[in-house]
Amino acid sequence: MGGVLFCPRFAPILWRAPFPTAVQTRLVSFANPHGDLTNSNLEQAGVLVQADVATEQYDLRELTLATLCDNTAAVSRNRKGSITVNGPPANM
Repeated sequence: MGGVLFCPRFAPILWRAPFPTAVQTRLVSFANPHGDLTNSNLEQAGVLVQADVATEQYDLRELTLATLCDNTAAVSRNRKGSITVNGPPANM
């Protein structure tokens, strides 16, 4: 997984981190049709790690973090704040 962080005040940060072998072997694929992790699960993990990397690299207090991704499910889960509730996210 990996991504690019853009902040107007600093140079972009490119980050990469491989999934552990134990996670890779659980991925559903033609070679492993009985796996229990989908591409969307791994994309969601990447979205969460992107937010973690951003908080480690930048002072985000009183700022808004916008994450873009080409995986609709990962973006939806990230914005909703839950994957186990059918209703809207909790009020903050």
